[in-house]
Amino acid sequence: MGEPINYLTLTDTVIRDATMPPGKAQHYLHDDKLPGLALRMRATGGRTWVYLFTKPGVRGTQRKTLGAWPRFNERAARKAATIAAGEVVTGVDPNDAKREAKRQQLAEMQCTTLVALIREDGPYQTSLTGRQFLNWKPAMSALRRGLKDHLDVAIGELTRRQIMAAVDKITKAGKRGAARDLRKHAHTFLEWCVGEGYVEDNVLAGYRAPKETRAQRGGRRTKGRALMDEEIIKVWHAAGKLGAFGQLVRMCLLGGPRRSEPTIIEWRKHIMDDRITFDAAWTKMGLHHDVPRTHLVDEVVAGAGSSLQIGIDPKYHAPAFTRPHTTHCSTDSESNLSRPDHLTQRQLSDWQISRYSVLQRERS
Repeated sequence: MGEPINYLTLTDTVIRDATMPPGKAQHYLHDDKLPGLALRMRATGGRTWVYLFTKPGVRGTQRKTLGAWPRFNERAARKAATIAAGEVVTGVDPNDAKREAKRQQLAEMQCTTLVALIREDGPYQTSLTGRQFLNWKPAMSALRRGLKDHLDVAIGELTRRQIMAAVDKITKAGKRGAARDLRKHAHTFLEWCVGEGYVEDNVLAGYRAPKETRAQRGGRRTKGRALMDEEIIKVWHAAGKLGAFGQLVRMCLLGGPRRSEPTIIEWRKHIMDDRITFDAAWTKMGLHHDVPRTHLVDEVVAGAGSSLQIGIDPKYHAPAFTRPHTTHCSTDSESNLSRPDHLTQRQLSDWQISRYSVLQRERS
């Protein structure tokens, strides 16, 4: 094994007093009464009973783990080592039973259907929420909608072709963003399946989307353009007529948050006298940032308070910004926001880029 060999009668007392040689990651103490019985000592402090043996036609020494000391004491270790020695004499590998049990367990887990893993309050959703994954709802929605034709398929039988066919179908429907989300969330989900033992390999591992041609890049609608000064003014005034949705748009212009983040702001926690704070716990990048209380921010905060339509001080109610019925860019509110002022229809993510222009105007 490469370590100094020590033969002695292994007892609980001897093991308790044994020490690791300096500079060693592991060390074996061999029993002088029962050949093959040994104690494996680790630098981390773990001590485990093992049985060492050789197999005909196989190079090197094989190892069967018997149990961890002190829970597995000397008497139990000697009994288990005697049984393993008898199996070796009869030509049976002592590890065969353990391997077969693992194989059967893996086979059973691979028969688990996709719907059993991604159902509401199922194992995958519980894992995401337990790790405080911020966008678990969009991730679960993308998997359930995108792979709805394969929900009854065993996870071990789900193929790359099936997943990519679902991605291609969404792409052909003109929903490129949704297709990218499905591919991304499916890859993450399959990595989780590998870690949990439901599958041995991620069928999407190593996949790379085909590189776009020049014609494809030229034909795609350009996104990400910052609004011009006159457009910012038009959007600002139009948003003032749209109630809670308008306040959300204005907050995106001023603070540059993701479109869902303003809906999490609470009066008592996040609206300060001099700033509005965005907690790292629910921002997409996991970074805390503040928006100064300028006169435009104060106007938005006042509008959000009046939109609650309550007779009690809004400081004691949350959230400060009411969540719209939908965050898709094809909502009636967003259409109304663009049509009256003859603006090109834009996504909320595009409006975020313009917040630098707004803040620059206020600071100058």
